[in-house]
Amino acid sequence: MDIGTVVRLSDWEWDMVRAASDRRQKSNIEAGSTSTRQDASQTDEDIHLVGCASELAFCRGFNVYCDLVGEARKAKDDDGDAVVRGLTVDVKSTRRKAGRLIVPSWKNPVDLYALMVGDGRDWMFKGLMTGARLIVPDRKQVLVEGGNECYVADQSELVNFEEYVLCLK
Repeated sequence: MDIGTVVRLSDWEWDMVRAASDRRQKSNIEAGSTSTRQDASQTDEDIHLVGCASELAFCRGFNVYCDLVGEARKAKDDDGDAVVRGLTVDVKSTRRKAGRLIVPSWKNPVDLYALMVGDGRDWMFKGLMTGARLIVPDRKQVLVEGGNECYVADQSELVNFEEYVLCLK
């Protein structure tokens, strides 16, 4: 899947996303887990719905299995959302067209971070960044007063999967 590709979720996929996001929300409440917000207007329910939808869209676009984990996970147990050609990928999402790739500082590092931008059923792939390039002190920010520290990258820094693979050779 190339940067700019849009994936539209089917009725069945949308039903699955809503059920998974409800399970994820309930599990996080029971575990006392809080969500990382890009701004103060976001609700936990919205964060989970957007997260599940973008994960499923990414996985369909790359033709890989989507786990849509519903249980709250500790940082040490969070191993990303998908595996693409043997590399773990953590999918991040935003509804903002100019949104940035944002990863909470407490997350377990993975090989690649992906950004999907969209709303509801329509999600656009914006690219990838390696954990080695993203998880560095210079990228650490607090986005919302009293919020969690996050690692942040602009969309212009993201690359296609194939560009990343070529860098490995």
